[in-house]
Amino acid sequence: MYRFAGSLLILAALALGTYSAAIEGSIDFYKLYDNPEAHVSLKNKATTADRTALHGYPSEHHHILTADGYILGVFRIPYSHKLQNQNEKRPIVFLQHGLTSCSDAWILQGPNDSLPYLLADAGYDVWMGNARGTSYSRNHTKLSPDHPSFWKFSWHEIALYDITAIIDYALNTENGRGQEAIHYVGHSQGTTVFFALMSWLPEYNDKIKTAHLFAPVAIMKNLSSPLVRYLGPYLGHKNAYSTIFGSQEFLPHNEFVMALFFNICQPEAHVSLKNKATTADRTALHGYPSEHHHILTADGYILGVFRIPYSHKLQNQNEKRPIVFLQHGLTSCSDAWILQGPNDSLPYLLADAGYDVWMGNARGTSYSRNHTKLSPDHPSFWKFSWHEIAIYDITAIIDYALNTENGRGQEAIHYVGHSQGTTVFFALMSWLPEYNDKIKTAHLFAPVAIMKNLSSRLVRYLGPYLGHKNAYSTIFGSQEFLPHNEFVMALFFNICQPDVVLRPVCESAMKTLYSGGRVNMTAMPEAMATHPAGCSTDQMLHYLQEQQSGYFRQFDHGTKKNLEVYGSEEPPEYPVEQINSLVHLWYAESDDLAAVEDVEALAKRLPNKVMHFMEDPEWNHGDFALNWEVRKYVNEPVIAIMEEYELNNGST
Repeated sequence: MYRFAGSLLILAALALGTYSAAIEGSIDFYKLYDNPEAHVSLKNKATTADRTALHGYPSEHHHILTADGYILGVFRIPYSHKLQNQNEKRPIVFLQHGLTSCSDAWILQGPNDSLPYLLADAGYDVWMGNARGTSYSRNHTKLSPDHPSFWKFSWHEIALYDITAIIDYALNTENGRGQEAIHYVGHSQGTTVFFALMSWLPEYNDKIKTAHLFAPVAIMKNLSSPLVRYLGPYLGHKNAYSTIFGSQEFLPHNEFVMALFFNICQPEAHVSLKNKATTADRTALHGYPSEHHHILTADGYILGVFRIPYSHKLQNQNEKRPIVFLQHGLTSCSDAWILQGPNDSLPYLLADAGYDVWMGNARGTSYSRNHTKLSPDHPSFWKFSWHEIAIYDITAIIDYALNTENGRGQEAIHYVGHSQGTTVFFALMSWLPEYNDKIKTAHLFAPVAIMKNLSSRLVRYLGPYLGHKNAYSTIFGSQEFLPHNEFVMALFFNICQPDVVLRPVCESAMKTLYSGGRVNMTAMPEAMATHPAGCSTDQMLHYLQEQQSGYFRQFDHGTKKNLEVYGSEEPPEYPVEQINSLVHLWYAESDDLAAVEDVEALAKRLPNKVMHFMEDPEWNHGDFALNWEVRKYVNEPVIAIMEEYELNNGST
């Protein structure tokens, strides 16, 4: 994926001259952005969790497996940010929507009027369900929503499988354990499934404190709806009409079509695109419990962070699990960690070894494109480098994980970073050295800090032009690199599916970019479907500055602004001597971005490090993520080191 992103960067460099000429005629356009708060529009479709997070509420996206294999997307407001009552036992409330609706319906009236917000502010742990077949619950362990068998269910199955699964799941969370029952709120079909469940499986009545049923629907003999009364004689009996109409999706869900209506576009061809699978979708499909958290940073960015809280194989959710936090590289995202599947990917192996696994996504990536005030369409959204990712994003995720119910009582985590995920570690631990106390072990793959001796021809070519404060870097800076396009990403995802006729196109493209048989080619089409995941051009400029200066230091704004920001003409170096946490450096001879000389020069300044030089002379930068033997040479040794630490220092 790194060569793929690099190829795109070359194209961007070739276009730089044209872009610089064009931008001279568009200065008035930038004057429109003088007030950042004037452009608050979210281009991507917001989820229930996105909407709640925008109002400052903690929000979680859980994926719950039913007994018959459906994977339900369920949203949670675990506590109130106003009450800060996360350390108290909170009564559970479960809200279930009506027919053709979803969890979004409960929160549309905003925090002053919507029931979930009011409940959270009253001290409750709020869960919002989504029945199978709705936009948030379109996955199954074996069936595709494109197959008729997926749709062979009624609200009876929703009652007996979906509602039971959500109730049991909520009561089995760390807040739920010790509680025997919940409060239930249902609207329309949400009342029907309650009546069906409680009458068919009456033992579930013991799990209900109170039930609040809005517009209850069960007996329908006397309803006055003209539409229902008209259709009833035709579709309310088993006949040819009902047979033709039955067991299929009503108004088939199509993100592409919805986007077309929204943008008033007309396609030239009839294209039906599946939604791009998220990290949580992918982990859930392998049977692992998966959560999607939205974490607010101190400067207002909302990060999409994924979690495998425990292993379904170990069923260790009632035990304290050591926390591991994995952070991706430049233009990558959390998907990169799991592309090799459950037998080889580090997150799955860690979960099966008993760990609570968190996968971060830096601001500006496909999962972290929200802010409390700024839109990603506004240039101010992109005014950050990896320094801000280090100081704001990584700290927020570490603190959030340690403040979960499993995290409380634990003082530190294990950290794993690749490429930029190592850079942000060095920056954070040297600039805010108190965070070293929150690290048990750090495993840094292809560590990038000093870049003086790197051999990448692309970086060395661009460095003289973009690695200094000048007209080129000013034009290139503070904007999104390769602007994110949901349709294009969905298109790549769809043509790279295993059962699609165009799958060979993906495979051929990957074989062209990755030769030599070193890369897990089965995973590569998945990488093409998820990468590049987005970043700010300032992150790239910061790296090019490092290569040109030969130092590991903060962003160079130019002499005038450096004096304002730093009080010196040159940006300050990161004091890496302050990093006293246990750091394991994994590096290789053929890495063109992390030269052996640079890694070893950095290591001389680190007081507490262990060196892991890869014996394979061909091991390169991308091999730490994509090599088909990464389990043997990297993942298993890393887990062994963590296990030794836990054994010698006491679990958690």
